[in-house]
Amino acid sequence: MILLGHLIYELKSDPDLIYVIDTPSSGHAFSLFESLDLWKKIFISGPLIDDIKVMKSFLQDKDKTVVYISSLMTELSLQEANELQSFTHKLNLKSDIIFNDVYARNCVITNSDEDLPRFLKHRIKFENDILEKEKCPFVPHFFYDNSADIVKSISSEALEK
Repeated sequence: MILLGHLIYELKSDPDLIYVIDTPSSGHAFSLFESLDLWKKIFISGPLIDDIKVMKSFLQDKDKTVVYISSLMTELSLQEANELQSFTHKLNLKSDIIFNDVYARNCVITNSDEDLPRFLKHRIKFENDILEKEKCPFVPHFFYDNSADIVKSISSEALEK
């Protein structure tokens, strides 16, 4: 919570500053956001409570804070992402889900004339159904071994559009 308060102080001091906080799982994100209310219940009043009010106000300002929930396109991951998004909405936080590693939007696979294995056809159909229903942004699956090739691919695709 102290680190979060420090980051918010820096963000308020420099409106051009952007922080990305990558939590390892939705459980850690739950804990991060719940900690403010838990500390508020423990201390009730005082300078720490004033800081918590400032932090909550900043986090709930939809022009300053967005929680992006990155999810793989599996049933379990989607369920976890939806639960985290519901939780953030209950806390009055702006959040969006981004699908990651989407095979259905990989141009090598979707433009291939080869007959794909049954498991891959099933996965692509599942992903297409979800993408059509959810309308979320996505990051396609890449077949590259290093980050530089991925960045070049993303850049060239963006330039073509």
